[in-house]
Amino acid sequence: MVLGEVRDTEKAITEKYSVTSFPTLIVISGEEKHVYEGGYQHEALTNFFEKYALPGKKSSGNTKEEKKTEKETETCNFLDSTFF
Repeated sequence: MVLGEVRDTEKAITEKYSVTSFPTLIVISGEEKHVYEGGYQHEALTNFFEKYALPGKKSSGNTKEEKKTEKETETCNFLDSTFF
């Protein structure tokens, strides 16, 4: 799972994903996007990530080749400047 953070000042990406409030957590898997709508408690977040994370697999030792063929899931966290 690839994680990323996007600030409210990055208008092009916030508009692309229709983000209107901050923080917003979105998992992007291929063409699908899944917006997290729960509370920010550990168990709820863990359940959300486990639902959309790709299952782990054992490495065959050919890391570069595995990386080329594996489907990636990306997570974006949209934050405004007052979050920190």
